[in-house]
Amino acid sequence: MTTYKLSAFPGEAPSVSDRALGANFAREHFNLFLPSAEFWPLATDRRHSACLAGTRTLHRFARDASGAVVQNPAAPIRSWVQELSLVKGQINDEATERTYQTTNDGSAAPRALDVRGNDRLLGVVRPVKPTVTLQVVDEFTTEEAKTWLYGDFAELVRADLLATVIQHEGHQEAIRWDASGKAYAGATSNYGLSLSTAVGSGASAGNLYAVVTAARAAACEMDTTRLGAVKTASGWAIPLAAMPFSYPFRRPALVEALQQHEFPDTAGERSGETVLTADQASKLADLVEASVAPGSKCTNWRSELDKLLKEFADLALSKSWAGAGTAPTKPSEPKVAQYHFDSDNNAIEHPDWVQYRRDLEAYYKALDAYTDSKSDASAQAGSFNARLVEIQQRCSTLVSSIQTQLASQYIAATGDTAVIGTWLDQLGGVADLAGKTVERVVDSRFYVVAFVTDWGEESEPSPISDMLEVDQNDTVTIQRPQAMTGEQHAARHVVKWRIYRSNASAAAAAWQLVQELQISVASFLDDKKGEELDSLQPQFTWAAPPYRMDGQYEGDNKPSVGANPYLRGLTGMPNGIMAGFIDNTVAFCEPYVPYAWPVDYQVTTEWPIVGMAVFDQTLFVGTAGNPYFVTGAHSAQMSAIKLDSNQSCSARRSIVPVQGGVLYASPDGLCLASPGGVQVVTRQLIARQDWQRMQPSTMFAAEHEGVYYLFYAGAGGGCLAFSAQDGAKLGHADLGGATVTAVWVDRFNDLMYVARGQDILECFTGDALRSARWRTGLATQGQQLPLAWAKVYGLQDAQHPITLRLWGDGQLQHTARFTDLQPQRLPPGRWLEHQVEIEGAARVTSVVLCSTTEELRSV
Repeated sequence: MTTYKLSAFPGEAPSVSDRALGANFAREHFNLFLPSAEFWPLATDRRHSACLAGTRTLHRFARDASGAVVQNPAAPIRSWVQELSLVKGQINDEATERTYQTTNDGSAAPRALDVRGNDRLLGVVRPVKPTVTLQVVDEFTTEEAKTWLYGDFAELVRADLLATVIQHEGHQEAIRWDASGKAYAGATSNYGLSLSTAVGSGASAGNLYAVVTAARAAACEMDTTRLGAVKTASGWAIPLAAMPFSYPFRRPALVEALQQHEFPDTAGERSGETVLTADQASKLADLVEASVAPGSKCTNWRSELDKLLKEFADLALSKSWAGAGTAPTKPSEPKVAQYHFDSDNNAIEHPDWVQYRRDLEAYYKALDAYTDSKSDASAQAGSFNARLVEIQQRCSTLVSSIQTQLASQYIAATGDTAVIGTWLDQLGGVADLAGKTVERVVDSRFYVVAFVTDWGEESEPSPISDMLEVDQNDTVTIQRPQAMTGEQHAARHVVKWRIYRSNASAAAAAWQLVQELQISVASFLDDKKGEELDSLQPQFTWAAPPYRMDGQYEGDNKPSVGANPYLRGLTGMPNGIMAGFIDNTVAFCEPYVPYAWPVDYQVTTEWPIVGMAVFDQTLFVGTAGNPYFVTGAHSAQMSAIKLDSNQSCSARRSIVPVQGGVLYASPDGLCLASPGGVQVVTRQLIARQDWQRMQPSTMFAAEHEGVYYLFYAGAGGGCLAFSAQDGAKLGHADLGGATVTAVWVDRFNDLMYVARGQDILECFTGDALRSARWRTGLATQGQQLPLAWAKVYGLQDAQHPITLRLWGDGQLQHTARFTDLQPQRLPPGRWLEHQVEIEGAARVTSVVLCSTTEELRSV
């Protein structure tokens, strides 16, 4: 015989044929509480309030304007026709329940709102680059004094030198010897030699002259041509280079000029005073003259010149030697005959001839002596002239060397101000010449400004100001900047502005707070010392929520998620973090600072992002391609993991966190993304073509009491109910189908609401139960067997009956109405295939169909 006991009431599998459903699936599971194994109809709904037609977002604050907790489910619910994401801020602001909002098509900038009616743009507007003006205090700093003294003043001294030095042209005598005739840079004495002025025409000022008579010149056989002698009235003047030119100054004029210079206008109290006293000017003139006087480098040359000059004077003026005397006269021959004969015929020489021979012999001796003397005198004269010429040549070389050295010294002294600076040092430098000065401590400084709202939110600092070189006595005026967006300060709730400046030491550098000012204050004079600054530092990364600048897409196709530029998909994460996205970029706020969105915290995906949700500490990112998990305990530590799944996300509003993961609609079915990966959990229940007829792109969902309610517009519209915790159990619920435009779960009161038409319905809280329906698949027997009895174990009564329908071999064979626990007879008949359906608004534990009373009693 045959017995059917229906007690599990499994979920439906819409795409599985009736014969293949078996005992694990049903043909229909409608308006039943999915987690229950019983036939447990859902409660009816209550009308809560009216809403806007076409509402896509519902929300209710958990507190009222006074900060009291809203415990009344009947409290007003706000509706929007835009699709919004609303996230309660994790900040110390429970009384106002500050909440953050994005428009999920990116058409509007994110906003912040609270229970007191505040509704404003999220983020603090950034200031433009501040205008800073340096006020330099009129003071003569040590640095300025040094710069002026060794710069401008040294140039003035240099000009005085050039103006008072005796010029060489036209002043050849004055640049070589003093009034006494002594050389400035030559020998210590003239040794009797004459100046060129004493010689007269043809004489050179650079020479001294040995003036000799013509007789002495002749006596000494002076080679006047070789010696370059100048003819004088009485003889000759033999030249010797002995008077090198030098660079003497007109000292009185120099000293007077040096005393005329005054301190500049920037010298503070000393402005207009003369720089040098008479004594200092005289000392400086001494240093000037000493610098161009022949020094140690000329000592040897001058010493040698002195010796040579003395030798030249001795030779030319005094040197003498014995002359050859007068040449002997040759005796004349006698006029008489040399010989005569005596009587004996002997030759007898005439006495005159005898004397002649004696005289001739004496003559030749005298001639030899004269010749020798004359030769000696010529040798002396040759040596004499050669030495004079040698001295002339050497002295010329020495004078040239001295002149070259003196010229080098003069150029060094007057060519630039380097040597003059050393003279000023010898006079005492800045300390003695400029007197008391200010020791300037220069600070290379920058400024930034940040705005502060009435909520205490601080903006990203402005661009850095121009650099200022500020000393300890200067001040800086900072002008209050405008908003970078061009908006008025009040329009963005800016009530204060903070001034920060750079502050560097030998150990570190930092930005520190100078002053916080009311926004009504237009400027601030900064005269604070570094040690007076506050330790508070600006947050350079705290940018306002990011947005895409459409200009970058000019001429290009817009992103697949839409052309609107603003942040969307706002999602709350643990640890005070909020996430949002633009295109393929996920952005994160600073933890517990929801108005600050550092660019460095952004993470990108390969595909455009559709939506996001959070489970545990993991952010699920559904994209137009592979899904992602993003994890991290801090916004700066976020790491993206691309999941090994090609199940893209079809609808942002279908993404809902559930226990252990996230459910979302993909093109192939409903997917569960969990730490184990991505599974299409409806793959065995709903075929892809059936799923596509439901139009996944229109789907939106919510999770309530462990059940995922998924609304769809295709195939006539409806609401799927799914429970992943109950073995992928699937059903349907009558919540309005295609007429529902929004669903929202109030976690605080544990209630679910839907917007249908212009009504907000509070789901499953009605006094009555819905009419539910459940039908089996086809049960095929081995042979045709009868069924005689049916019994329903439930809470049915006359007001809440249960209707049972029995199909045999594809035909409706019987309909029974149960109002109590009594079994009912079934009509006679035998069928190979059976199908059972029950319907009603009462809770049922089990249904039994059997062939005999014995079977009925045994169940």
